[in-house]
Amino acid sequence: MTTKTDKKDPKNPEVFGRTEFFKLPEPEVKKVFIEVINASVYCKKMNAKDQSSYEFSMMEFTVGGETVEAPKADLKNLKCKYLVRVLCNSKGIRLFKDDEADVIGQKETQTINGIHKGVADVLGDTKEVEKELEKNSVTTPQED
Repeated sequence: MTTKTDKKDPKNPEVFGRTEFFKLPEPEVKKVFIEVINASVYCKKMNAKDQSSYEFSMMEFTVGGETVEAPKADLKNLKCKYLVRVLCNSKGIRLFKDDEADVIGQKETQTINGIHKGVADVLGDTKEVEKELEKNSVTTPQED
């Protein structure tokens, strides 16, 4: 399947191959001052692997008999699952492993919320996280 673009001559398109993939940019590291901890942290947008891992962490799979049932939303510790994937050192190396979200989740709520908000705002992820929470939230019936 070919697609038409407004770039270059469609009769002689460039081929985007292995070498070009390795030249794609890495996520940019940003330094963010977080008021609630009175310190700065480094963060970066998730790479494709971390993004997939994050999305998968929001699903809960259950096995019924020998089949896997449709996944359900698992929004437990969502902010910490996000933070372990975006917090890094000045060189862009992650500070935490995915499974350390539970350890971070033991910290005080206001602190985690402040770090999450500061980082998500700078990375431009605030609206995406809010949409995910809204989309997967459980609504309760209203009384008349």
